[in-house]
Amino acid sequence: MDTDEEEKRHCRHIDTMTIFRQIEGLGEKIWQIRQWPRPGEHDYG
Repeated sequence: MDTDEEEKRHCRHIDTMTIFRQIEGLGEKIWQIRQWPRPGEHDYG
């Protein structure tokens, strides 16, 4: 009974970490996209 609760908590922790990493990765992608020069913003001359 006690170990079952512990296992559930552990699984939930892993899920939280996975979700956190996905959000972090998404934030990084958005940040990179925002760093890209947009058409018309710079002249490539």
